[in-house]
Amino acid sequence: MRLLLLLRYFSLLLLSIRCISHEAQMDLKPSSSISAEMKKACISAFYEKDPALDNAKYQGHSRLLKPMQAKTEVTPYKPQQFILKNLQSGPISAMSLTTINDHFKLYEASVASFNALRRFLSESHEPALSEQQLQDVNGRLAYEYAVIVLHELFFMNTNPNATEPSDKLKSFVEEHYGKSIQALQSDIIELGQNDGGIGWITLLLNYDTEELLLGFLNGNDISAIATLHPLLVIDMWEHGFIRDFGITGRKEYLTNYVRHIDWKMVQKRLDGGLKIIKKKKQKSEA
Repeated sequence: MRLLLLLRYFSLLLLSIRCISHEAQMDLKPSSSISAEMKKACISAFYEKDPALDNAKYQGHSRLLKPMQAKTEVTPYKPQQFILKNLQSGPISAMSLTTINDHFKLYEASVASFNALRRFLSESHEPALSEQQLQDVNGRLAYEYAVIVLHELFFMNTNPNATEPSDKLKSFVEEHYGKSIQALQSDIIELGQNDGGIGWITLLLNYDTEELLLGFLNGNDISAIATLHPLLVIDMWEHGFIRDFGITGRKEYLTNYVRHIDWKMVQKRLDGGLKIIKKKKQKSEA
């Protein structure tokens, strides 16, 4: 039941951002106790080798476990190719084309794993999977889903062409973040430079207070935003900046990246979040 409730939430979250719903069971954290057998059967075997992903940094295997009996048809999730075309449409000072392509290959690898895990869960197994095995597989499924969501949010708030925030957005930031857009950009750079961890810088809208919160999500853990609405997501994993700026290039990477924030996308997400807040208020007053 908990998995289904979490799935419903994240389906609504993506619907409010991009009108895309992902139908899959999920937990919010990768399992830390996946047995060696399950690693072999439920992880490595699920990364399907795709000629288009030869350079992706994942262990490729050519086949899946044979199902005993298929129970349901699973519609695979497809990588959003239009995102890659947008990113390749012009120079981005924060990311070379090689880095962009690396980003997308890793994203596609997670999509392939996510689809394979969903197929695995849709099949009958003899003997039946134990509760621990189901937890292990669902934990990995949730992890791959988080990677997909975070990458898509990041890709879509990145624009090769500079965009200017609207006066409406500037006013909202000043009122609900307490600083100007320019100060927010400086805070993003400072946070990424000083945190030193791997994960994602996020600007989140609090549904209850309408406050804007700037923070850092460690790894690919999205459980921290269970009651928050993402407006801006920035990849801070090493593969996002080391090739172009070196191991100590976090500040230079972010200084360049803030020039490519798609403020129109941030505004669109904010509008979606405010609609949710309005509906919540109307419901509570009814």
